[in-house]
Amino acid sequence: MFNSLVHSASIAAKNTAIGFLGTALALIGIGFLTAALWIGLSQAYGAQIGATIIGSLYIAIGIVVLVVLHHHGGPKVAVAAPQSQIASLTPMQSVVVAFMQGLDAASIAKRHGGFGES
Repeated sequence: MFNSLVHSASIAAKNTAIGFLGTALALIGIGFLTAALWIGLSQAYGAQIGATIIGSLYIAIGIVVLVVLHHHGGPKVAVAAPQSQIASLTPMQSVVVAFMQGLDAASIAKRHGGFGES
């Protein structure tokens, strides 16, 4: 079980590093595209209009992303561990697993209006 945890952690760390690199490169690209858009708009329409257009564009994109996230962030399906792994857990590992399951259940309940929220 420990070997599978180490392997999973290694894969997660590798995926996180690649994701971070991809995100950093995309942000750098967005910076250059913003600068190019700024140059073009400020030459064509002036600095104030250029800044207004770019700012409005970023606000609109941000609102669209938040709306999509809000409407499509549906419930996650929990994957049950095989019985052989559950049986081999130490008591402390069982407590940690139960705690994480409780956090997950609370998160799902909160998203669906549980805990008296409406």
